[in-house]
Amino acid sequence: MDNESVWPEMAAKPEFGWLAEAKRYLLAGEVLRQSDEYESGKLLVTPTLHVAAHGIELFLKAALIRNGATEIEARKFGHDILALWNDGRNLNTRADILTAAAEEWEAAKQNPHWKDDFGAFEKAPLEEYVQRLSELHTRETDYALRYTAGRTSTTAGPKPHLLSATFYRICDRYLREMTHTSRSRGFATTPLTPPVASAIPAHAGGPAAVRSGSTSRSGTARRPSGR
Repeated sequence: MDNESVWPEMAAKPEFGWLAEAKRYLLAGEVLRQSDEYESGKLLVTPTLHVAAHGIELFLKAALIRNGATEIEARKFGHDILALWNDGRNLNTRADILTAAAEEWEAAKQNPHWKDDFGAFEKAPLEEYVQRLSELHTRETDYALRYTAGRTSTTAGPKPHLLSATFYRICDRYLREMTHTSRSRGFATTPLTPPVASAIPAHAGGPAAVRSGSTSRSGTARRPSGR
């Protein structure tokens, strides 16, 4: 892998490969999200969501394997992010993700770019984002994030900010926990990619292929009325 040492003990754990691959896609999403091009226009919003969605799918499959599922069982979920999220074996992972989301929320509060009047973090917006992302990532919307030309969807597209930063944070944490365990047993290690700085100014607008939802500048969904 690009900058991660792979020890025999870790490589033997199937979740390690899935987590490492998930991190690569989530990092790519963060790089896109924090680019000047992303801030200057709407063209990169859909590609950023697409890359992040694939990373989130891989991460939730890795978590499922980490929690006792086989790789065959994980693959049977296909691209259904919501089903992976709701699976009972990912109960503790969901709690970890919500903790990471709250951490990102607090980091955004301290960032002068955010102009929102932040209240207490609530889990409902993140869970709503996961549901929307899953719909746009699956056959339910004819894979709206992949194939945008001439297609529209009634599903409001979540902005990448909270989703991308949160899942990158927890994926990186899980990998670091594994490498720390190996290091404590006497294995040499090279540094993992440092966490991407959270909280970049949110960009107005949504994916070209989907209807943009009502979202605060922090990237946290405000639930539309009647929805």
